[in-house]
Amino acid sequence: MSRKLISITSGCFNEEQNLVELWERLKKVFENEPAYDFELIITDNCSTDRSREVLRRLASEDSR
Repeated sequence: MSRKLISITSGCFNEEQNLVELWERLKKVFENEPAYDFELIITDNCSTDRSREVLRRLASEDSR
C-alpha cells in the first residue's frame, strides 16, 4: 500500500537557527502516521544568513 503524500509549504527569511528543528519535528510527527509521508517545500525570501545552505544540506540528506 502506498502512503499518501502531504505537502507542507512555508516561506523563510533568516531562519537558519530554526530549519533543522522544524525538519526534525515534522519527521517525528510523521513517524507516528504510517499511512502518510510528507514533503517540505520552503521558499527562501533572500535570507542574509545561512538559511539557503541549511536547506540545501537537508535536501541532500533526505530526498523528500
